[in-house]
Amino acid sequence: MTITETAPATGTTGTEAPAEGEFGDLANVVGTGDGARVGRMFLGGSFIGLVAALAVGLLLDIERTTVDSISLLDADVLTQMVSAHRIGLVVLFAIPALLGLAMVVVPLQVGATTLAFGRAANLAFWTWALGGALWIAGYLVGGGPGGSDLKGTDLWLLATIVVIAALLLATVCVVTTVLGLRTTGMTLRRTPLFSFSMLVAGSVWLLTFPVAIGSLLVIYIDHRYGQALFGANEAILPQLSWLVSQPQIYVIAIPVLGIIADVIPVFAGARQRMQGAVQVAIGLFGALAIGSWAQLGALRDDPMAIADDPLFVAMGVLAILPVLMVLALSGETMRGGLRPAAPVIGALTAGLVLVAATAAGAVHVVEPLDLMGTTWALGHLHLVVGSVIVAVFAGTWFWAPKVYGRLLVDGPGKLVPAVVALGSLLAGAAMLAAGALDQPDAPEVATARDGVEALNLAGAAGVALVLLGVLAGVAALFQGRRSSEDVPNDPWGGHTLEWATASPPVRGNFPEAPVVTDERPLFTETAQEDASA
Repeated sequence: MTITETAPATGTTGTEAPAEGEFGDLANVVGTGDGARVGRMFLGGSFIGLVAALAVGLLLDIERTTVDSISLLDADVLTQMVSAHRIGLVVLFAIPALLGLAMVVVPLQVGATTLAFGRAANLAFWTWALGGALWIAGYLVGGGPGGSDLKGTDLWLLATIVVIAALLLATVCVVTTVLGLRTTGMTLRRTPLFSFSMLVAGSVWLLTFPVAIGSLLVIYIDHRYGQALFGANEAILPQLSWLVSQPQIYVIAIPVLGIIADVIPVFAGARQRMQGAVQVAIGLFGALAIGSWAQLGALRDDPMAIADDPLFVAMGVLAILPVLMVLALSGETMRGGLRPAAPVIGALTAGLVLVAATAAGAVHVVEPLDLMGTTWALGHLHLVVGSVIVAVFAGTWFWAPKVYGRLLVDGPGKLVPAVVALGSLLAGAAMLAAGALDQPDAPEVATARDGVEALNLAGAAGVALVLLGVLAGVAALFQGRRSSEDVPNDPWGGHTLEWATASPPVRGNFPEAPVVTDERPLFTETAQEDASA
């Protein structure tokens, strides 16, 4: 058997799934092996992390509005807040949110009865939640990069290792589900595109983030026992900056392409006839996002010299191509029109923001422009994370019948992505322009060039707009979950297997193990029924 051609058996059918619930709700939450429940917990926790990280980023951007002095925050905490904002967006929001959505959707898409290693996924969530709490506590006691408390910094380093390790364990559960639990007839070539994008993203996460754990261990040993190799606390963030810089930052955007490619054809009412080409584009984007090698730049005498590395430049310039390819192939399905529902508006908006992000990344690596070390990098981060936020909301609205058993209100589902995208584009463009005016990527370093303060004010307004949109989106999710209306199995006219089961799914997902003969089984079935009628 090869994983690329033959799908293994999915195990028991829905009627044979193990029972839960006999020990009460608390036991179900703490000890559950239900991947869907764990996924919802990851989603909920990630929104809390997102709000916290955005709030810190807003404070930093407000601080930048007065470039000739430090007026709002203590200079000693600025480096801590920079790391909390940037690293927090990745490990407290982007990756756990995408994993949470995948834990619900991926088993349904591949026809599996359950998520692989469900109790390991539950362990991953609680480890991530505990690690995240300790991670925040490290900052509160004066630790973290640039912190003044040595023990607090040790705590932060260990907590970061715990958080990343937990996310990697959860990633193993999702990747194994795609590789090992696909239903009969579902080859990788026929795997739905969101599930395929999670396979690519998960593989890249498993390849690159262990490097971060290794770096953190070395930094911890050095910091704990002498500070001989890297020096003081201020030197920690440069050693980890590759995690939130290109090309590595693109690893959080790989599933964005999968969400776009799965959502648009459904609302266009057309088959994606170039499935293989879309998969190639997603795989190429994943390859171009591998950035763990770039940490070597921090060890050079001049870390900015990485801009002279041909591989760094090539990866930065080429990253936009697979994004455009996915959007073009998805747009091809729209020739017959498009139903303007909330999920597709969000998917298209996420694609627009991601194109802007990859375009900014391509410009960033052009060495003659001398943008390295400026706030251009921060603007690029705003755009990449903005595309992920919009895509997560789009995916949540699309798969809400499977995630929550509810159909969310369409109006907020259209408004929230628009507000978040507008804020991301405003914040990103402002920091890009400030970077072009040579504003250093460090809030404690002043620059007095004309126009920079106005751009920083615009950037703060953009982050505030993103935060407002996120809060509105979370409120709409809570309101939608309280609805008591019955939800049809397939409210959108979906193309893939998740729409062949109940909303919310029955225990075991499917009464009988499905068999597929192509990549869009429900679309094919509907087309055949229409033809026979």
